[in-house]
Amino acid sequence: MPGDNAVPVLSYEVEHSPDGVSWSGLATVRAADGMSYSHRGRSPGVTGYYRVRAGTALGHGPWSEAVTATTAAGVPGNFRAQANGPNEIVLSWTKPGGGAEIWEYQLQRKTEGVDWTLLTAVYSEDGTSYVDGGLSAGGTWSYRVRAISIVGGSLLDGDWSAVRTATTDSGGPDNPPTGLAATAGENRIDLSWTAPAAGGGTVTGYRVEHSTGNGDPRTWQRVASVGNTLTYSHTGLLSGTTHHYRVAAVSGSSAGPFSAEASATTTGTPTTVPEMPTDLRLTNAERDRVSIAWAPPTDDGGTRVTGYEYRYDGPCATDPASICPGDIKSTNATSATVTGLKMAGEYYFTVRAVNAVGAGDWTDPVWATITPQTRGKVVVTPTSLTLTEGGSATYRVKLSTNPSQPIQVHLFWDDPDLDLSPALAGYQGMLLLPSNYTPPEGALWDGWAFPWNVGIPIVVDAVEDDDSENGTAVIHHEVWTASADVLGNPQNWAEDPVYNGMNGPAVKVTVRDND
Repeated sequence: MPGDNAVPVLSYEVEHSPDGVSWSGLATVRAADGMSYSHRGRSPGVTGYYRVRAGTALGHGPWSEAVTATTAAGVPGNFRAQANGPNEIVLSWTKPGGGAEIWEYQLQRKTEGVDWTLLTAVYSEDGTSYVDGGLSAGGTWSYRVRAISIVGGSLLDGDWSAVRTATTDSGGPDNPPTGLAATAGENRIDLSWTAPAAGGGTVTGYRVEHSTGNGDPRTWQRVASVGNTLTYSHTGLLSGTTHHYRVAAVSGSSAGPFSAEASATTTGTPTTVPEMPTDLRLTNAERDRVSIAWAPPTDDGGTRVTGYEYRYDGPCATDPASICPGDIKSTNATSATVTGLKMAGEYYFTVRAVNAVGAGDWTDPVWATITPQTRGKVVVTPTSLTLTEGGSATYRVKLSTNPSQPIQVHLFWDDPDLDLSPALAGYQGMLLLPSNYTPPEGALWDGWAFPWNVGIPIVVDAVEDDDSENGTAVIHHEVWTASADVLGNPQNWAEDPVYNGMNGPAVKVTVRDND
């Protein structure tokens, strides 16, 4: 209730904002119904800002100060419980979606006649799996997991996952196979072993398990169940990678103890993560969206690139002067568009390539200045040039709307090893003029200024070089309100709110060697 309640409050208006800047109506609560409201149907791990004001017969009062809260992390995905012989059950799951920072995962266990008890807590940096060992053969246990997220120094409990149940093997042969040997080829490893000593049930087959994690029990995965044979070939492997194996004899549906481990490294050049993607560039930047594109890495690490991950860092919702990391997103394409950028400021975009081994290094970032309240756009055509050494090509930079002040065009480019014309540096002072602008008398930049809707023609020369090779470069563009000293004009004016500090699409330049 407001402090001054001389006039009866009839209702309360509640507003919501995803970023603390743009607000929208959420609910109207009658005063007779109390002074609370629950915002339901939110996604996990998202932040909301809220404010409320009172309404009377005379109108509405001022808005309260905003408060903020973040929903807890979602439910961990792909939760599995799998028996690993007569005495272990391996539990695994995946990180929940959303942007919440995970502090730890809590695992609970129950069995018949015993209620849920805490099994363990797994810190997020320790992975998303756990081995419940020391169990009795033929026993059945149920499990569930939840994520504990950390927001503003506080821990929030997420919801429990669905229950998963597993039964340890009831007991198979008493003895393990012996003499397990692994022989490597370029893309395969051949295994052989000796049957276990007599004891327990009759051997009807063998269970083969594989790990790439130095035998860590959390990483063992069954790769084959074979009949009563003493060999197995694991194919389709990457060259130059190390693999670990163990084998257990099976009687019916029950497995005995595992053999000692055997390891081997496939032959051939070691497969690694890919190098960084190349030619990262902006292809569009306007209002609340930015588009980027890139080229594949020059070295895929020895196996094909299966996709890319990209991310951006941008203004923090709670402190726009600071930079906060965004979520990592995946794509199979060599381009991406990020939308819904509500905060004005600079956004930094970077990309990395992924293959079967893992993710490579992040590229250096490209950046864009976003002003969501404006509609101006820097137009660059074309955005791709191909020329031969000694040749030249032209593209044009212009604006989509008439600026309020003269705009200065700045260029900078990647790949200094490519011999583009040094004259590019001269374009730092090129100007785009408003329709109603009259250049001052005696200005020294005649021939460097162009109408905003005609645009600046920029000539790119490929320098002749006997030692050069085919190559690419990326030319980036920034535009700024031209300062008074650049114009030779004593008048000073405010920055253009539509274009100042914006970035235009980049131009990819491909130069072909003619030697």
